[in-house]
Amino acid sequence: MIPGEPNSLSLEDLAKPVIKKDNELLIKTIEVGIDGTDLDIIKGVHGEPPPDSKKIILGHEALGKVLDSGASVKKFVKGALVVPTVRRPCNIASCIPCRKNESDMCITGRYLERGIKGLNGFLSEYFVEEEDYLVEIPSSIADVAVLMEPLSICIKTFTIIDKIQKRLSWEAEKTLILGAGPLGILFTLLMKSKGYETVVLSRSSEQSSKAELIRLIGARYYSTISTSSADIKNSEGGFDIIIEATGVYEMVLKSFEYLKKNGIIALTGIYNTSHQIQLNFGKVLLDLVLDNKVVFGAVNSNISHFREAVSETLKNYSRWKGILHKITADKIKLVDFPELVSKKSNFIKKIITFK
Repeated sequence: MIPGEPNSLSLEDLAKPVIKKDNELLIKTIEVGIDGTDLDIIKGVHGEPPPDSKKIILGHEALGKVLDSGASVKKFVKGALVVPTVRRPCNIASCIPCRKNESDMCITGRYLERGIKGLNGFLSEYFVEEEDYLVEIPSSIADVAVLMEPLSICIKTFTIIDKIQKRLSWEAEKTLILGAGPLGILFTLLMKSKGYETVVLSRSSEQSSKAELIRLIGARYYSTISTSSADIKNSEGGFDIIIEATGVYEMVLKSFEYLKKNGIIALTGIYNTSHQIQLNFGKVLLDLVLDNKVVFGAVNSNISHFREAVSETLKNYSRWKGILHKITADKIKLVDFPELVSKKSNFIKKIITFK
């Protein structure tokens, strides 16, 4: 794929990567998930190749098996199942977050990301990765482990929400998730498991498979096709927590409409900077101030969030597995990916399998 050139996706034969450092491992890829970031890169609106190439290998959601390791590797044995993290630190001395293994909060902007920014990704038969950027996966959850990367973003977002909520002496009760894509569904699972009354608003119809999945989780579902903002306000009142997971400006505006006093909005979408909207920004600011509201953005995650995603999945697997299996049901071979990437699917997420 050539970032910046729409539809330049291609399949190529590459040499098998080799271990060059003592702390590296050779990984056999098992599955790679495709998300909106990958599709944006394919459309030419995002992405940055490694410095020595015009092309980038896509894929930042992966599950693999350890085939070999360097001399200093201690954490993983041959045959271990692993999920790699995405972001790599900027290695600039003044960047405290990167020095503290929190590169998701990098202050220089000079971080790198596998399959996205400056580093090749995992959409190949094999890849090499350093020990410190891998998380071991118990075999009992291997069938859904490709979802650990998006789930880690949900974990990070919830961690921030929880810290903000602690500024108040009472608990939040009601959450609105905007979007019913893979991330929105994972947010719904997580918020329900944390005990929140959860509502989902999305453009998919009330009869869609996504709506059915949301209801199976135990949340209420509204479609923007058939339900007006006034209808939702009349039915639900307001929300203590709103998580925007679409990257659509109009949904962000709706979040301000639905938020209760003292509420929290988490923005997790990637927004088109060329999009123009009309907004009474003064009123938005005034409401934020007078009603003690908080708005924050969250993107990427660090290795602690990946580990917590694994722990949450282990804890909830018996309840979550049916939903997670539906998310990962659309499995295709790598050879079919270029042809199918532009086609609409009735499934929720494309998973490329190397089995």
